[in-house]
Amino acid sequence: MAKDYSEDQPIQKSTAELLEQELGWKSVYAFDNEVLSEQGTLGRKTQHEVVLTCHTVNC
Repeated sequence: MAKDYSEDQPIQKSTAELLEQELGWKSVYAFDNEVLSEQGTLGRKTQHEVVLTCHTVNC
C-alpha cells in the first residue's frame, strides 16, 4: 500500500510510463498484490527471485 509520500508517484510511476511510451514495455504494479507461484502474477516462486523470466502477466 502506498504511503502519503513515497517513491511511487515521482519516480516509479514516471519511470514506468517512460518505459511504456519509449520501449513499449508493459508495467505491472504488484506491490502487496503479487501472487507467488509458477502460475502467479509474475511467475516468481519467492520474492528472492529478482530476475523475471515471465514475459507476460500470469505466465
